[in-house]
Amino acid sequence: MPSIIRIIIALIVAGFVLPFGLWTAYKGALLAVEASQSASWPVTSGQIITSSVRESTSHGRTHGTSYTPVISYTYLVAGTTYTGTMVAPGRTWGSKSANAAVKAHPSDAKADVRYDPANPTTAVLEPGLHGANWGEALLGLTVATFGSLFAVLVVSSVTVSGGGSRLRGGTLGGRLVLPLVGLLVAEIVAMIWIS
Repeated sequence: MPSIIRIIIALIVAGFVLPFGLWTAYKGALLAVEASQSASWPVTSGQIITSSVRESTSHGRTHGTSYTPVISYTYLVAGTTYTGTMVAPGRTWGSKSANAAVKAHPSDAKADVRYDPANPTTAVLEPGLHGANWGEALLGLTVATFGSLFAVLVVSSVTVSGGGSRLRGGTLGGRLVLPLVGLLVAEIVAMIWIS
């Protein structure tokens, strides 16, 4: 494939991947901020209505099972009864953490509920920032990093001279491969660890 076509493909890939990664990181950071703010919200008493773990299996290219605690609860704010379903804002769940949340908040149990004073319809059972809150932001940064670095590696491996272009060895891209693979492995391990 001619080098100029490789450059164009790399820039197109980066043009899609970088904004997607940055948007995902931004949404994840907003959820982490909301989680952090929830620790200072007022507390009211609540009642757990239902509590179970939903198990979803995907049958696409990547077969996998995801777990989500499905907990609904009622709580009273200024004489008005609200119903909530958020356990922890922006948190990602694994099998252990979802089952632990259901065990901590069984059906018909009393619960302390923290609610947003500016919008009492928003409430949580487990306030504060958890390690898993950074999962989406970390994923977005990973995607954005590797999308843009892919373009840098391809572009830096091409020399344009005279009327043609050719691939060159020992380039910046070649020197960055090992550190980039290490960074990817570290980010994957971090995402697994915090889930």
